[in-house]
Amino acid sequence: MNGKLFNGPMELLLRALIILTIKSPLNVDHISMIDFVSTYGRYFGISENNLHGDNEFGLQEFSLRRELMNDAIRQAVLKGLIEIVENQDGFSYKLSTNGTRVYSEISKSMYALEYSENAKKAENIVAVSNKEFMEMIDNKLWGGSIV
Repeated sequence: MNGKLFNGPMELLLRALIILTIKSPLNVDHISMIDFVSTYGRYFGISENNLHGDNEFGLQEFSLRRELMNDAIRQAVLKGLIEIVENQDGFSYKLSTNGTRVYSEISKSMYALEYSENAKKAENIVAVSNKEFMEMIDNKLWGGSIV
């Protein structure tokens, strides 16, 4: 499947809104990890299917996905959908009132419902550091544990 179909700025922005309704505030790394596990749920054992289909290079795209998510969050902040929360570790993000309104408009679609269920399960998997998450992906890639 072509990653551009699902990983454009608008799609990532909308998925970030869904994630931030589940847990907030979160930093961009945590949002990116939840998004990645949610879309590749089968590889992580939280879903029967990968929401974006099977892709032989899917697990290798996390670094790029994080960069794209960072851009999407920046756009969401500029559009007033996400607010910045400054904390001791840097910056985190939460939904604004406008972001909550947009979420309520998209939340009933089948994709949003399935993605939301995956994101709730993914939150438990990604309660690790970014380094540990990258090691988890490497183990799945090279350890042969992709389902």
